Amino acid sequence: MKLGLLLLITSLILLESCDTMIRKKNARAEKELDSMIEQYSYPENDNFTSKRVHSKEDIIGHWVGSFTVPQSYMNDYLFDDGRQPWHIEDKINISIQHIEENRVDGISIIAGTVRPLKGTIQETDNGYEIILVEPGREQYDGTYHLFIDSRTSMIRGTWLAYKDIILKERNLSLKKRYFNYDPMISMERTSIRNDISLFRHIRMRSEYSWLYDAIENPSQHVYDINPCIRIINPYEAERLSGNDLMLLRNIIFAKHGYAFKKRPLRIYFESQPWYIPLSTNVKNELTYIEKENIKTILRYEKYDELHSDYYR
Repeated sequence: MKLGLLLLITSLILLESCDTMIRKKNARAEKELDSMIEQYSYPENDNFTSKRVHSKEDIIGHWVGSFTVPQSYMNDYLFDDGRQPWHIEDKINISIQHIEENRVDGISIIAGTVRPLKGTIQETDNGYEIILVEPGREQYDGTYHLFIDSRTSMIRGTWLAYKDIILKERNLSLKKRYFNYDPMISMERTSIRNDISLFRHIRMRSEYSWLYDAIENPSQHVYDINPCIRIINPYEAERLSGNDLMLLRNIIFAKHGYAFKKRPLRIYFESQPWYIPLSTNVKNELTYIEKENIKTILRYEKYDELHSDYYR
């Protein structure tokens, strides 16, 4: 009797000891995961937010990241009609604007196209599941199936087109970012992703050729001149090439979050860590200096075009 009681007490002590060890181990692992997440540092000058997603309110905002096709679609032939993304896109913006109970409203911004989104949100063990649908009136509309991991504040998911288009499936990997117009921000020299490998699978507009020439070899003027903070005088504009003038003009729009339709300009500005596509119309956001510089630049772009044609 005493022996049995002793064995029972010993077993209970051992079970409690094991349970305590397991709880401590799980708590340590969770603490290490939290530490890894909190210590993760984003690139300097990047406008990521490190805020963890603890509630639905934390989801409201801009979620920006990659929008790519599965490997099986990489070699499919595509015609760039200026409305759809290519096989690989660096920046899609899923902007969540309103959440009420389990209903979600927002917009998608990709390849210079803005589409309204409506859908539902459900809480999961590790975060949230969101299903967003585009209206379906456009050829490239579809459904987003997204998962938010509260521990990493990342969104991963898929997009599936309604219609039987060529590139009908996409994968997404998004991070929440904030937009803050900063006229002082400078253009950085970045490596433009080489699109040449995709050219054999793409039929492009003829104008893309000179646009690629412009973004591959911008002069130092593009980095030295900030068209958002001071007036460009005629003498200065006259010394700039047509490519430089075009890039400086579009830098103004990029800083306001203009979503570019033309692929070369899109990948050029997507390479800038501060750039977020927000809208296809930012005219009302332009400052007096920016408006005056756009007028001057357009005038000299026209002059450069006529001058080049004359000497060809």
